Amino acid sequence: MSNRLRYLLIATIAALVALFWADVSRADVETLLKPADVRTVNISPDGAHLAMVRSDETKDTLVIFKRPAMSVVQGVNSAAGERFEKITWVNNNQVLIEPAKDMGAAQKPAPTGALLSLGIDGSKRRFLKPNAQTSQLATAIVSILPNDLAHVLIAAHSVCEPEVCTPEEAALRRLVKLNVNTGQKSPVAAALPIQSYYVSDPTGKKLMATGRSEDNRVHVYHLRDGGWAEVTSFDPLSDLGTVPLAIDRAGNVFALANKVGTASLYQWDLASGETTEIHRSSGSDIDNVVMSYGGRKLLAVRSDPGYASWYHLDQGHPFTAIHNALLAKFPDGDVDVTSFTADGSEAVVRVHNDRNSGDFYSVNTTTGQSTLLATSRPWLPATALARVEPVEFETRDMFTLRGYVTTPASPGPHPMVVWIHDNPTTTRATAELNPEVQILAERGFAVLQINYRGSGGLGQYYSAAGGEKDGQIIQRDIADATEWAIDQNITSADTVCVYGRGYGAFAAMKALATNIEMFRCAVAIDGIYDLNADFVLPEDPTLTPQNLLAVPTLLDLGDKKRSPVNRVFNIEAPVLLLGDSEQTTYMREALIETEKQVDWSAGGNDATDFETILAYLDAQISGNDAAQDASPASFGTTLTQQQRLAFQRIREEMRVATKALGKQRAYSAPAIRREIAKIIDRRDKDVRALVDEQQWALYDDFKQGLAEELAGELDIVRLR
Repeated sequence: MSNRLRYLLIATIAALVALFWADVSRADVETLLKPADVRTVNISPDGAHLAMVRSDETKDTLVIFKRPAMSVVQGVNSAAGERFEKITWVNNNQVLIEPAKDMGAAQKPAPTGALLSLGIDGSKRRFLKPNAQTSQLATAIVSILPNDLAHVLIAAHSVCEPEVCTPEEAALRRLVKLNVNTGQKSPVAAALPIQSYYVSDPTGKKLMATGRSEDNRVHVYHLRDGGWAEVTSFDPLSDLGTVPLAIDRAGNVFALANKVGTASLYQWDLASGETTEIHRSSGSDIDNVVMSYGGRKLLAVRSDPGYASWYHLDQGHPFTAIHNALLAKFPDGDVDVTSFTADGSEAVVRVHNDRNSGDFYSVNTTTGQSTLLATSRPWLPATALARVEPVEFETRDMFTLRGYVTTPASPGPHPMVVWIHDNPTTTRATAELNPEVQILAERGFAVLQINYRGSGGLGQYYSAAGGEKDGQIIQRDIADATEWAIDQNITSADTVCVYGRGYGAFAAMKALATNIEMFRCAVAIDGIYDLNADFVLPEDPTLTPQNLLAVPTLLDLGDKKRSPVNRVFNIEAPVLLLGDSEQTTYMREALIETEKQVDWSAGGNDATDFETILAYLDAQISGNDAAQDASPASFGTTLTQQQRLAFQRIREEMRVATKALGKQRAYSAPAIRREIAKIIDRRDKDVRALVDEQQWALYDDFKQGLAEELAGELDIVRLR
């Protein structure tokens, strides 16, 4: 095997000094942020090979092993900065790969729209190239067509020639039959006028499509006589809706419908339009399914009202007994299926929970014998991580709010972080392994994850209850959840900070301005802060039945006056902003202009970001003096709040002067570094007047990091 195909050992992330904060050991952060060593394992239809995706910090590697010796047959690396998000065996000899852009440890990879192929004979093909204009929607494999191993059905962009369709039509994701031997792409039907997801039976003859139009109506289509015919349409906000989920080999259409508040499983007779309920969960929507090889039979569906709950459609099927036995064997975990052999005699399953991102087993579905194939993060034993416990409680208006609490091993109460999830309406906090949460818990913080009203996956009533006027409902939920945690002795009233990313950062800043006495600080990452400026509300772009049944956002984004940037006068607590977007700049400038306590980091490295966050939270709420004494003092940690605010003004003057350098094209890179050093040195007198002797002695070391920060910001200015 060539070195090119060998799995590369995970490299050590270069240590960067977090500006302003103490030098804290980063071993735990780096360990928790390491990508999974093994991300998935899939078995070939004949069971002769396993395809395994392995990861390092910069890329993924797909390796094909021959069984039973587990000898390496083939392998391929992803492009730098990309992940192999999904892989599918299309026949015994070939794997299709759907790559995605790596967005960092805390965010889901973004589809590139490309489609790659790797054969066990070493053949490699690119069937579709990355498409920047359509990267929010993946090229998706609709059906592998198990009776036609030369073709697959895919949903893809840019599969028609300009003379055949308009650029607007080319941007739509349409249903295509792909020849995996020649690469020929044959559109199955005309493109629908809206972005859609597709459902097919295993023969590729019975086809349905669903999408959302600009007016937020959901439209469902059935392919008849070569053309799309609309079956139904509905407004998720006001109507009961039904969307296709799967079509089995017998032609039965299974659907999700919200007739009872949650997205439940129905059988749908397209001829009569009637639906028959099969299974519903009163606590949450159905969020996962298990299909046999090639989509021939729907075997099980899952809901998650706080813990995994599976329903099996056929109690006599061999998989049902095996799956139930595995769930009993791993009572603290969930058991997904990655793949089956064609005859159903063997499956690969993933066992995972709040402290384990996945152990992969091969399972004989006749005997029940299981064999451990791989562990996703062998360096993270579950015993070393904190439990994520589901909780629910009543708000002041008697609404039952749900969420999760994670606490350190030591006795409470603990300093606490209120963690507000991103992507309103389509996502929610879950009990999956979350590196952010575990990092905070490892450093001694309790974490309260709130599924505020409007969160997705918990039923239409829960989602629709999130309509906010002036942010009142969600802000009340945040406050009530915090008060509940204080009452439960999880934390105390003076040791709570609020934390969010994206929309969560928006809500965190509003929480700071709304509940002035409640929070000691806020950590806001890549947020939206000014509704008058250009912004895109974070939404999960994935086209799924669950997302299309979800109530469209009811957030009150029309009240521009109540943007966080316009409410800074109400903010009393310190703020840490992370990110380099214009929105972050607007918020930072608004806080500085009103003389609020604000610190900022441009970000760019996950481990550095989290060390900055941890040191900030330590300084604000941990009260862990011993831990702080054990770390070397740094300039930033010795400043009082008054000194910090004054130095922030000095640093802002340095920043303005540095930005002016970006307009001077005559400077070389070394010359720019010298000019930045001069900008900093010219303000030595101002800093000297601000600090005492001990602080001044620490300032020289701090200046080097400050120069790197200003130089990094200049790079951002140039890119803009």
